[in-house]
Amino acid sequence: MIHNLWKNIVYEPTWKSIAGLLKFVSVGSKGVWGVDPNDDIYYRSGTLEDGESSGSGWVNIAGKLKQISSGRSVWGVSANDDIFIRQGLTASSPAGTGWLNVPGKLKQLDVSSTADQIWGVDANDNIYRRTGITTDQPAGIDWEQIDGSLKFVSVGPAGVWGVNANDDIFYRTGTFRNEASAGSGWEHVEGNLKQISSGDNIVWGVNVNDDIFIREER
Repeated sequence: MIHNLWKNIVYEPTWKSIAGLLKFVSVGSKGVWGVDPNDDIYYRSGTLEDGESSGSGWVNIAGKLKQISSGRSVWGVSANDDIFIRQGLTASSPAGTGWLNVPGKLKQLDVSSTADQIWGVDANDNIYRRTGITTDQPAGIDWEQIDGSLKFVSVGPAGVWGVNANDDIFYRTGTFRNEASAGSGWEHVEGNLKQISSGDNIVWGVNVNDDIFIREER
């Protein structure tokens, strides 16, 4: 069921500062990863398969990315919208062993931590999901174009959510607690956000004024 209520969240000062400087950060089952203003890539040591850990330091990873997403795997996109997946992520090699270039072009992508699902959008706001992901084929096989137009998309247990160029919000029908589904259409949801993130029965977002909102799904 999709509720029609967004709650504005105002926190007391409970944030802990972490040393370093990043323009984009992502946390998932494969640890905390980020990119700095120069597109240099970093992995937070000690965070693989430990989402509650703040880690012990930043490890510089070879390569350049403008955006990165950590989930069951780690994917990122470069300044030229080239797509990469991190290979060799294991307990003995938590930072991985190298990047594999995946065919296609995306300006933003999102990886689920609870399912082998990756969604993304390209420079023209076309929407795609990766198909054919298996243990033997972690990079998948192909990109399936999804109808609609979004500038930002997110996939998680609460389903697939996105925002378009006008900051309108959309939920992908049929994906709530069903991430493996491509869904059956886009449902317009009241409100306006510039960026959104699908979590476990909760959706987070920020608007053009950087106000923070959550939406609880049941």
